[in-house]
Amino acid sequence: MNDESDPEYEDTMDWLGEDYDPEYFNANKINKRLKKLKFEKVKK
Repeated sequence: MNDESDPEYEDTMDWLGEDYDPEYFNANKINKRLKKLKFEKVKK
């Protein structure tokens, strides 16, 4: 995300949106959202 010369930089930033902040990380918020998702159990 730091290399503005990367050919995919502009598309990636458009996809992430204006509110994207690479310095922000909230594990509690992410865990709450993940708990709402239903995952299939993988059989070993």
